[in-house]
Amino acid sequence: MKYEAQAQRTQRTGYAACAGFLGRMTRYCLIRRRYVRRQTGESMNRCSINAVGCLPAIVAVLAGCYDADKLLRQRAEVESGTRLEEVDLGEYRVTLPHVLGDATDSVVDFHAFGQVTRRDRDKLATALAAREPELRSKLLLMLRGLPDAAYEEPKLTALRQQIAEAINRSLDKNMIKQVGFFRFTFERVE
Repeated sequence: MKYEAQAQRTQRTGYAACAGFLGRMTRYCLIRRRYVRRQTGESMNRCSINAVGCLPAIVAVLAGCYDADKLLRQRAEVESGTRLEEVDLGEYRVTLPHVLGDATDSVVDFHAFGQVTRRDRDKLATALAAREPELRSKLLLMLRGLPDAAYEEPKLTALRQQIAEAINRSLDKNMIKQVGFFRFTFERVE
């Protein structure tokens, strides 16, 4: 109901904007026609052709004045982003594979959460509880396969994407929209 009223307001606003633009373009074409007629002394037929020549420009611009469905979809995407809820993905402490010739080991310790829409929250919580050992195993394999640079990245973008992809792939649905960390540490132990 809220979106329908908003769509009607948007539609009226879009029509008003288009009508205003149409009025300005028509006025421009009429003024241009009078100017051309005065300067060149051309007949009315030539000036009419100039006015008709403006018509495709008017139609092309009016076709893109607004798209109510597109505006509603954009609004819904923004609102769904504010309605994401957090689901605990667990705590992990992983010792990364030892690199030959290097005297240090790397340890990653974090507590992750996933952001999901409200409607998917319960589904994801039950799926995580039912498939926890499998998901944990896949995440550990994925974590050990990442290079150290992925853990040293300031925003941890690659790590966040990999965690979301691993869980979504395991569940065969794209439920997790974003991944965040309650706590994250990456240290090298000698």
